[in-house]
Amino acid sequence: MHKTLWMVLSLIVITACSSTFPDWSISPPQDTSNLFITTGSGNNLESAKSNALEQLSNRLIVDVANTTLTNNVKNAQNQVTQSIESYGVLNSEQFSFINATVLKSQQVNGVVHVLMQVDKKSVFDSIHNYLDIQVVPLIMSNQDSAQIISNGVLLWPQLTKVEKYVSLLTQHNQDKRFIKSQLSNFKEHFINILSETDISLVVGATQAQHKSHQQSSQLININDRLQLQYQSLLTKKPNASNKVEIIILGPTISYFDQAPIHAVKIEAQQVVTYNKKIVVQRPITAFELGDNKDSVMVAAQNNFVNQLSLGSK
Repeated sequence: MHKTLWMVLSLIVITACSSTFPDWSISPPQDTSNLFITTGSGNNLESAKSNALEQLSNRLIVDVANTTLTNNVKNAQNQVTQSIESYGVLNSEQFSFINATVLKSQQVNGVVHVLMQVDKKSVFDSIHNYLDIQVVPLIMSNQDSAQIISNGVLLWPQLTKVEKYVSLLTQHNQDKRFIKSQLSNFKEHFINILSETDISLVVGATQAQHKSHQQSSQLININDRLQLQYQSLLTKKPNASNKVEIIILGPTISYFDQAPIHAVKIEAQQVVTYNKKIVVQRPITAFELGDNKDSVMVAAQNNFVNQLSLGSK
């Protein structure tokens, strides 16, 4: 009796699922040697496609944004020991997929389902392009201590993301430039120097600047966001041999509000000093335009913060 009832209930569940999702959505085809296959659902075709690509992003790479407390100590044998307390927050890494094609679409009970394919080469090419422009110049060999520490400071906020990208390439045998080895060597040298380096962060106005700069810094919450990004580096070492300052001069914010057009421009100067010598000095400019004031401001803030790490010096 119980066995019969269980079989009936299972049949009802299977039938209900089948009537809600197409078969190819429940059991999608496997990836091929050249293509990623993904499915998604939404209220319309565009939202279903967006969901499918988001699902693929989640499957390919998860960016673990860690808040870490790092303590580097060098012992008598010149070996560095590192203790880390990590509090992870999972965030999907969003790719800009090129050549994404809808293979099938079906609407069931008002919900649109799609089956899509994405060319693997386009994904790997995009990652290689990012790494070649933003990362490889920072991790090249034959750097002195000042170069390693300044490049490490620029790389640090994006390091976990970069490592995930490199891991993805390695997993699919696409690390043709041996970036994984270069990154590992650079990170080892950086951590060794870091054990003898005190790093501090200065954001906003100096005494010679206007109060409006301080208000701008508070408005876009830049100080808190950078404190979070660099938290694991900002460990006080009173007896450190080296001192690094990460300085953000500004920022200033310009607005244009004339519906339906809204625009925000955020500007600042980024300076990194190593033992009071300037090793990085560059302007940072973020500009966003759109028809939603709040969305434009958020996009400009994110653009600004992202530019403070990596990029050409």
